Amino acid sequence: MKFWSICTTVVVLAVTAVLLSYGMLLSLHQDLSGGILNAKLALTLGHEFNSYNGYFPPVEKFWYTAALEISAISGVDIITVILLQSCIMVTISAALAFHIRQKTMGASARFFCVSFLVLLLLPILFKNIFGLREHFVVLGLWPYMVLRAAGEKAEKIGVKFRIVLGLWMGFTLLFKYLCSLIVMFVELTDALVQRRFLHLFRLENVLSGIVVFIYLFLWLGLDPGQREAFSAVRESISGNLISMATTLSRAQFWIFATIVMLLLSRVFKSNQRFTLIGLAFVLGAITVAWAQERWYSHHLFPIVMALVGWWWLVGNTFNKWAHVLMFVVLGYHIQFQTHNSLRYQVRTSFLEHTLRNEEISILGKRIGLLNQHPSPYNQVFLSSGASRWTPQPNIAYVSSALKPFDTVKNRGVVPPPLTLGTDSSLFLHDQLLRMWEDYPPDAIIIDNTTKWPLKYLRFDWHQVLSEDQRFQEVFKHYELKYKHDDWPVKFEYYVRNY
Repeated sequence: MKFWSICTTVVVLAVTAVLLSYGMLLSLHQDLSGGILNAKLALTLGHEFNSYNGYFPPVEKFWYTAALEISAISGVDIITVILLQSCIMVTISAALAFHIRQKTMGASARFFCVSFLVLLLLPILFKNIFGLREHFVVLGLWPYMVLRAAGEKAEKIGVKFRIVLGLWMGFTLLFKYLCSLIVMFVELTDALVQRRFLHLFRLENVLSGIVVFIYLFLWLGLDPGQREAFSAVRESISGNLISMATTLSRAQFWIFATIVMLLLSRVFKSNQRFTLIGLAFVLGAITVAWAQERWYSHHLFPIVMALVGWWWLVGNTFNKWAHVLMFVVLGYHIQFQTHNSLRYQVRTSFLEHTLRNEEISILGKRIGLLNQHPSPYNQVFLSSGASRWTPQPNIAYVSSALKPFDTVKNRGVVPPPLTLGTDSSLFLHDQLLRMWEDYPPDAIIIDNTTKWPLKYLRFDWHQVLSEDQRFQEVFKHYELKYKHDDWPVKFEYYVRNY
């Protein structure tokens, strides 16, 4: 009874603190807000949605649509619902991990509470990625790591629970199936260490693999239209891909942190199997980030959590100075990400304040958006009850088309009118314009805040689209109502003339 009282109190207090924080201080991550807005667009357009936005991974569509429907039925606002959904995921992950630990090694309420709080709070501190795909992947891998840490005592975990764990892992990996590589790294390492290659076919591994395979087969394998949309979106972000030199620069810190952990494990004679399993987790997470070729901050979160997990696996042999060193290494990067996330909060608050002061109401309106970066518009549209009337969260294919012009010698130069030379960019641009032609937005926002991922060009949407006759035909029906051309958000707000 005492156990349940302690755990329930911690969960209730922590979840309440999270809800209050997002209600009073924080906005959701732009990608989380964007996913909900995509689902809102899908529900609004119904069967026509795929003709304007063919790329919406089924698991994300299910997750965000469910949140919207729960919100509509219960009357609870959508932000609270999506936060509660994520809190439930955290609770399940911590509960599964606790069950494994209790059955194999013995565990108290402290293990559950610490697991729960780390899985709940660290994603918020780390660039506010609470509820993102990478967060869910970590929630699936945490009980899996606890099971691997049990060694021979893992035999105490029965078939029924392994089925539950396999399905849980499979479900969470659907959000970012590339992270299945992490499991593969760990299993191959463990099989080599123990020289038991049949362990590769543990029930939980097979089940999670089957879940991911069936998902990809049904989504991409059977539907050529989905493959076309997937390919188009992937090509549209080619302007965001970074060079090998930049990749190596971004990876340096994580390679350094990995070496530090490896040396500490060696110096303090940590369990060899745990050391190598922890190393496999980290190298798998680094490989996944490397394969994506963008190194966004949320791509780094699985690496951080893999290092934290490795620290947990072998830390019982460390002295206090080794713990201090690891705290400094990881704490440095986490506080860096926390600080960086503040600028998104500032932009979001400023845009909300500006719209309110200018008496611009976007409640219930369809807002077309020309932007390079999805923040702060995703957050503000969601909190203000607007619909983002643009198929994708940002117009990434424009950056990709302009990438060849983005050189040092063109620093400060306004790029020439846009010429879309690839089938993928033409496909996505046609979807955008057809949507605006068929269902004109109530207003259009043109954002000039950032030219990301471009570095040198002086970006100007009016110049870029000046020779696009279809866009000009749509845009001539809009007039400028408000313009803000200063830090921290530069944008133009146009309303439709009816």
